[in-house]
Parts: sequence; structure tokens; C-alpha cells
Amino acid sequence: MALAGLLAVGLSAQAASVYQWRDDNGNLHYSDRPIFPQATLRAIKANVTDGRSASAVAAAKSGIRLYVIDNCPPCTAARELLDSNKVPYELHSITGSQQEVLGFYKLTGDTNSPLPVLAVGGDVYKGWDLSLWQAVLDKAGYHVAPAPR
Repeated sequence: MALAGLLAVGLSAQAASVYQWRDDNGNLHYSDRPIFPQATLRAIKANVTDGRSASAVAAAKSGIRLYVIDNCPPCTAARELLDSNKVPYELHSITGSQQEVLGFYKLTGDTNSPLPVLAVGGDVYKGWDLSLWQAVLDKAGYHVAPAPR
């Protein structure tokens, strides 16, 4: 009986609240913050433990964001790196969305920053640099390898 109680408490502690919305292009996004007024609060329950370190969980909570544009080979390489290593991130496509461009400007201080841009918590990394991004993500608790080709 006590074991069942402990399991129930452990499972309820894994539930997370996230916000969900669709951008101007109809793409679905999730975040731990209500970034846009149309964002809907959702509760998501994990059914398995993913084994990430405490620093990786903290990085996910503080937010890993990737800013890209369409038809950008370095942006594609950045997405492949994060996706192949199962790094959770918010994708921000600044092509054609004024809200995304404004968010990009707030983050970088200008609209001419080299892309892609990776934001991990409050730190911002401009331009594609595989070695730097691997080190940054490793420090955040994600041990990443280059995306397979």
C-alpha cells in the first residue's frame, strides 16, 4: 500500500504544464511560457523517465530556443543536430512572421545576426558552429554527437 502511494506521488510530480499554439504558417509550437495570446495551457504527463541529468532538465525548463529561416543549410544542420540527439527545443522560424522577427530582435539586438541562433537560458549563440554548440549543449546536460548523414 505504501509503495503504491509513493508511486502515485512520483508520477504526479512528473506532470508538466506547457503552452501550445499555432504560428502564422500553421506550425504547432510548445513552450513553458505563454508567448502568444492564443497559447492554450496543456498538461502533459511523462509515462517514462528519460534519464536526463538535473542540468539537462534545468536547461529544458529555462528554455532552449532555435531561430532559423527557410532555405538555410546551416539552419537545417542545427535542427538535425538537436533532433538527432533528442534535445527538446522551441523552434522559431523568423521567415514571414512579424512576431518572430520582433522576438529575434529582442534576443539578438539586431535583425542581421548570422543564423541559426541558439538560445540556452539567457545565453545566445549566433551563427552555426558545431564545436561550440556541442560544448554548450554538453554543459547544459545534453551529450550530443553530430547528426548522422
